[in-house]
Amino acid sequence: MTFTRSNRGYTLFEIMLVVGIATLILMVAIPSLGGWMTQRKFRMKVQDLIEAVRSAKIQADQTREAQTVVLARNLAGPKPPDNVFLVKRDPSDEWTITHYGGRVDKSAEPKILVDSSGHVEPVKVRVSDGEHYLEYEFDFLTGFARETGYSF
Repeated sequence: MTFTRSNRGYTLFEIMLVVGIATLILMVAIPSLGGWMTQRKFRMKVQDLIEAVRSAKIQADQTREAQTVVLARNLAGPKPPDNVFLVKRDPSDEWTITHYGGRVDKSAEPKILVDSSGHVEPVKVRVSDGEHYLEYEFDFLTGFARETGYSF
């Protein structure tokens, strides 16, 4: 009589080895994923601002009237004038808009001005949540945009 061993299951050692490897992979991947999610969130916020500036440029070209793009914490309240574009920002986020000429908008509601011919001074935009930040430079005349710094 011969006895054969059937391979119907896994040993405890094999299961623990797989669980240990999976744990190590997750320990490495989760912090990276968190930074990636924050970076993506910031980039989407900056893109919302850029789209609002582009819309303001088109409006200024059509109406020959100066426009303002305002980063507002609260969009509730009376309707803004037709020449004001509101972009919602999270109350916890800090925005800084620096014009290349050296002027920094430190008002409670940072803004970008578009003159009546649709011209916008090149700007540097920095958004931060206190722990992480993302910086971009934009030249709306040439369409030049680049990321100049980040911390994630």
